[in-house]
Amino acid sequence: MGAPDGPLTSAADRAAAHVAPHSVWLHNSIRGAIGLGIAVVLADVTGVQHAFWVMLGTLSVLRSNALNTGQNAFRALGGTLAGSVLGVALLQLIGHDTTLLWILLPLAVMFSGVVPAVVSFAAGQAAFTLTLVILYNVAQPAGFSLILFRIEDIALGCGVSLVVGLFFWPRGASAAVGKALAEAYADSARYLLAAVDYAVSCCALGQAAIQVPQEGRQAAAAARRLDDAFRTFLAERGAKAVPLCEMTTLVAGVVGLRLAGDAVLELWRRSADRASLDDRAAAQKELIIMAERILRWYQSLAHGLENDEGLVPEPLDSDPKNNSRLVEAVRRDLHDADGQATGTGVRIIWTSNHLEAARRLQVPIAAAAGGAVTRVTVFASV
Repeated sequence: MGAPDGPLTSAADRAAAHVAPHSVWLHNSIRGAIGLGIAVVLADVTGVQHAFWVMLGTLSVLRSNALNTGQNAFRALGGTLAGSVLGVALLQLIGHDTTLLWILLPLAVMFSGVVPAVVSFAAGQAAFTLTLVILYNVAQPAGFSLILFRIEDIALGCGVSLVVGLFFWPRGASAAVGKALAEAYADSARYLLAAVDYAVSCCALGQAAIQVPQEGRQAAAAARRLDDAFRTFLAERGAKAVPLCEMTTLVAGVVGLRLAGDAVLELWRRSADRASLDDRAAAQKELIIMAERILRWYQSLAHGLENDEGLVPEPLDSDPKNNSRLVEAVRRDLHDADGQATGTGVRIIWTSNHLEAARRLQVPIAAAAGGAVTRVTVFASV
């Protein structure tokens, strides 16, 4: 796709890709910022003794949708209460024996780091609460008051997360993945058409000095948003309205469509044949017809994925007439004096093969998007 971009340009492209109203990355960033801001204000207004625990509880519990946030809040409070009970029992047994507390501290730190990954988030909260009880009583004996402060602060943080999760994009990635898929398919199909236009221009002018299509950057940005939405969709708990195999097929279809555009672009980027425009007009016309036909189908697919009616178009059949006209144009106009196909003629045939591959992708994509029988998308009910 032309000269490689520098690190700064690449970083700017990646950041700009997520500056979109439906970007899951942007949603999560705004949700986290608002949650943290409310937690800071609440801690300041209430004057809690350990305000940073409120922020810590907010960020620990907040997730990409309201359901996961609520589940994490319940686990955080339950784990904190369980850790508090263990802390009370520990203080009852050993009192304020600092020597024994120093011995237990590294063990508690080790368990609090391992338990969340090995057991569960709730168990990790319990272990962390017990670690704090030991740590604070080593530094300055605080007794049971520390446990009460810990429960109060974590409850405030969980409450902030629940409010933010309910009012800011509560459905999470499930509501955004359909839009991301639709946009990625539409932009990738436009990129494929732009790559064919680029090929036709190279074919007409006999050089590749034309600007590489900007649609490639737009397709890459849409693919990055889709990747982020898909990863978040997989990470969210609960039943999936769309089976994983079908969702994976749809995401892989976007990759296949972009690869077809990349292949066409790379095929023509270094072309150097020279001939008159009239000698290639017929072949150029057939390539554009094929590409526009494919573009219209993917645009219809994107419309079906994004809108409530959710109708997915039937896959296109191969067009024998178009193929035969293209072969005849190459046979008639793009041969040298010895009757051999020119480099341009070979590239035209390869370009048509890439377009045909994009057409054949429609069969599994349509089946995954609409179901093998009904052809009706389920994203409207996600």
